[in-house]
Amino acid sequence: MQASRRTERISVLLRQKLSEIIARDIKDPRLARIITIVHVGVSRDLRSAKVFTSVMGNSEESKTAVETLNAASGYLRRE
Repeated sequence: MQASRRTERISVLLRQKLSEIIARDIKDPRLARIITIVHVGVSRDLRSAKVFTSVMGNSEESKTAVETLNAASGYLRRE
C-alpha cells in the first residue's frame, strides 16, 4: 500500500512541476494555446513516467502541441 501512495505523491508533484516549467520556461509559439497536464502515470519503480495532456484547440493544433512537447522532452527531463 505504501508504494502506491508514494507513486501517487510523486505523480502529483511531477504534474505540478511540469506545468510550471511549460508555463514559465518554454517560449515556443506553437504552445501559445492552453496546455493542461491532466495526469502523470509513474511506474512502480519510479524509472518512467507517462504524461497525459489536454490542449485547447482543434486536432491539428493539438497534434502540433504534442509534437512540440515531445521535441522538448529532453529539456523537461533535465529540469
